[in-house]
Amino acid sequence: MNMTEKIIEFSGSHPKPFGVVQQKAAGVFEAKGLPGLKDEEWKYTNIRQVFEKSYALNIAKREIAVKSFISRFPFLSEGIVIVLINGKTVEIPVKNLPAGLKAEVINQQNMDEWFNTHFARLASDEKDSLTALNTSLLSECLLISVAANTKITAPVYLLNISSSAEPAMTYGRLLVYAGKHSNADITLLHVSDNEQSETFDNMVTEIYAQENSALEINLIQQQNLVSNVVTATNARVEVNAKFRINTFTAGGNLTRNKLQITLAGRNSEAILNGLYLPSGKMHIDNFTSVIHAVPHGMSNQTYKGVISGMAHGVFNGRIVVERDAQKTQAYQSNKNLLLSRNAVINSKPQLEIFADDVKCTHGATTGQLDDDALFYLCARGINRNDALTLLVQAFAGEVMDGMENKAVNEYLHDLIAQHFSTLPNEP
Repeated sequence: MNMTEKIIEFSGSHPKPFGVVQQKAAGVFEAKGLPGLKDEEWKYTNIRQVFEKSYALNIAKREIAVKSFISRFPFLSEGIVIVLINGKTVEIPVKNLPAGLKAEVINQQNMDEWFNTHFARLASDEKDSLTALNTSLLSECLLISVAANTKITAPVYLLNISSSAEPAMTYGRLLVYAGKHSNADITLLHVSDNEQSETFDNMVTEIYAQENSALEINLIQQQNLVSNVVTATNARVEVNAKFRINTFTAGGNLTRNKLQITLAGRNSEAILNGLYLPSGKMHIDNFTSVIHAVPHGMSNQTYKGVISGMAHGVFNGRIVVERDAQKTQAYQSNKNLLLSRNAVINSKPQLEIFADDVKCTHGATTGQLDDDALFYLCARGINRNDALTLLVQAFAGEVMDGMENKAVNEYLHDLIAQHFSTLPNEP
């Protein structure tokens, strides 16, 4: 029995607390199966090889010293920390939640009509079989909601720790709702508890940014090098709302991030920034899709990659301007640095424009570090790795420096320095 057959058999006997939604998703996965290289969205990422391994589907509860783990990330002390283990929520600081912020685990016992009208509405099971897989195997969903006219001044951190004594599949689900005229900053930090935990993490997030809201999401991925990660983030941005998502990936064996953002209200805005640092034999794939559905929307995508060793980076960025979305402004840029001869990048920017009064640009560049700049720094007594770090931080600045969360920004700069201090000198 292969892994896909094992999943289908397990799903058939697995409880379906979300009812018809889950039953439908299970049928979609069984009918569609895994995406292959002939699927345009997966042209450069072979997810089927990940499923050649047999994963446990029902992991026993893991005990982790969360406090000592949190101490590894200094910025966590400055905000509200919600802890998940293998995608399931284990700790919500209910007493410390400010007025207007709700964090709640939704399951069969406490679902209501409001939740049912928002859950599984943005994440399309029919178009994405891995999203269908996530939906079909869920036992709970973490809901983060910000009340209307509320500004959450403390950053919110979701710490998701992957942990397993055997190869295991995890599936987490998150629903974020920012009410009208609200403001919040949320960071999702994905890590492994040790270097041996071998997991395949499949996480789906749905985000609603209501009228005049301002919502920033930071997605930081630092799993170990034997983990595989697939995330799908789906957002709907309403009238005058501002949505920003910053994606930083510096871990994992194979990582695939999918973002689908719909600008559904006039004068809505979406900023998508990404920085990916594959090294060794890592594979990092970022797929973005921004859909302008109404007039007077603005989007800007800036993704940068620094690829070393025998690593493989992928960027597939898509902008769709629908027929009625006049006065749209949409921009997209992908820039990559290759630090070794064996590093690979596949970049595919896309524009699909069905309106005629728009301003849209896209572009991609790939090159190497400026040898003269590197020599200049080294000639002034800076060692090669420190010089490399300085140049990469300057390269990445456009992506990182617009972040609202300065503590996370500082941490990422330090992480870049740590990352490049360990890289071997490569031709």
